Amino acid sequence: MYESSLLSDCLAEILAPIENPHYLVVREGKLFGIHRDDYHTVPPKLAVKKDLAQMFYKSWCKYVGPTEPIYTRTEEGRKRRLKATMKAFSSTFKQQVKH
Repeated sequence: MYESSLLSDCLAEILAPIENPHYLVVREGKLFGIHRDDYHTVPPKLAVKKDLAQMFYKSWCKYVGPTEPIYTRTEEGRKRRLKATMKAFSSTFKQQVKH
């Protein structure tokens, strides 16, 4: 039961609007023929240590697609986080994700 709850929580955090994450990942794709980058938060339970964030990143690349991890605690990372907050597809849905 604990593992199911943990997976559910992490998935909700990945799909939720971006607030103040330690790490981000970018998913590239097309929507109606238009290229778009979509940003997702690395779940906080996996972003507490760099090693855990790297494991998440490697799994993301394997199952979702190639990307780059973005550490948001640097000046460049903060700029990318602000861009992600404005442009993320998830930010259009302000309602909370339901389990």
